[in-house]
Amino acid sequence: MALGADATVDIGADGDLRLGPWVELRTSSDAMIGGELQITGLPRKLDMFWYEGRGVLALRAGGNRDLATAAIAYGYQAPWDLMRPRHGATRYMIGVRVVATATQAIDDPRIWSATLGVETEPVGALRYLLGVRSWY
Repeated sequence: MALGADATVDIGADGDLRLGPWVELRTSSDAMIGGELQITGLPRKLDMFWYEGRGVLALRAGGNRDLATAAIAYGYQAPWDLMRPRHGATRYMIGVRVVATATQAIDDPRIWSATLGVETEPVGALRYLLGVRSWY
């Protein structure tokens, strides 16, 4: 089990390329830190869950003093607001991704693991599921 966070900034002219750090707390090792590259708009329009969103591909690499890790994730991301649509930098994004991760020990490359999981944005998901207007 893991709990992670990332923060990316736009590095492309059209907003479809983002770069930034990520951190992940795992139950199986010390915290992992690294970098993340996101490519959005794959496809540019993707209608799911009653909201027009887009596909997102995320690539991560990093580690800690004992392990190196890499991940690839693909999923759905959409701007969402319970009361009204928002545009620009102030919009709130909600989404879900499927992620495949490979981790290898630095001192012994024969020790490795691979996982497949689901990532979601829990605060936005709870807001959506419970319809909590006061969280806006």
